[in-house]
Amino acid sequence: MRECCAAMGSDWQTAVGMAMSSFMFSFMDGIQKMKQKEAPRTLKTAFAGKEHSWKVYLSDVAGMGSLKNQRDDTATMYWELLCEDIKKRLGNQRVCTVKIYCAKAGEQITGECRIDDTVSPELSQKLADFVKDWDGEGFASQKQFIFIEQDKETFIPHKYHNPVHNANFREKVKTCMLCFAAADTEERYNALPEFMAEQIDDKILAWECFSFLPELLAMQAADEDVEFSDKCEITAGDKNFGEIYTHALAEFYPLRDTAWSLWDEGVFGESTKDVFYGIVGTSSICNALGEAKKKGMKNIKFTALKFNLGEDFELR
Repeated sequence: MRECCAAMGSDWQTAVGMAMSSFMFSFMDGIQKMKQKEAPRTLKTAFAGKEHSWKVYLSDVAGMGSLKNQRDDTATMYWELLCEDIKKRLGNQRVCTVKIYCAKAGEQITGECRIDDTVSPELSQKLADFVKDWDGEGFASQKQFIFIEQDKETFIPHKYHNPVHNANFREKVKTCMLCFAAADTEERYNALPEFMAEQIDDKILAWECFSFLPELLAMQAADEDVEFSDKCEITAGDKNFGEIYTHALAEFYPLRDTAWSLWDEGVFGESTKDVFYGIVGTSSICNALGEAKKKGMKNIKFTALKFNLGEDFELR
């Protein structure tokens, strides 16, 4: 989890002091409450046929500016607003971090909700709608962190502990990306999931790389005016997992982060761009955006992603 704090002041010392206070009274306050097990709320969810129980810790709300008619219990206000939506985005995380940031300056409104450092457009819009009703003068902002820790009794250890920093996971993703580059015929492309599974000895991750990676890289490469929902629909053979939120999938965003770290490090040498562009070119998002641009469409929103994976795929 990365956190960046900024503040305004009459001089740099004041601005830095306010930024430090914002960090201490929001992020660190929540961390301390989780560490000390201070007044947790309890939560139960279900994912992939398994039940999970959680403890929820709310940081104080760090704010700037003044607002009229604010509730006294601001620390619980945002949790009450987003609780049911957040529950849908919990899978089998050991700890899930939710960052809430709201701001208003005249008619300019900001609402942002990040789950494990990835923006949820749906929840961000819900916050923006909430901010519209703020009553105050000048600039005002509020920030809060929610830490959700799964009970040890229901947590199922992942095959790749902390995938982004797992060397084994990284090497397998790298291998699958090279498999894309080697699929220079339609026959080889259609055989990729099975071929990848043989190369990395993991059928589920092979399907995830084959299906998720092209869309993830296309999302990162898309223009800023394109918005992607965090909803997806997954079928696997005769199994229909229905609507799922990508935040709940253990390896969805770690796949994205791992792939981009490989890009940043240029691990494929002179072929790096060819490898990445080749993968992006197979995505349904790339094809859809190409058609949209031909029609002159702007401010495009994807309401959900659909994935059809092999019958041996399992949610994790």
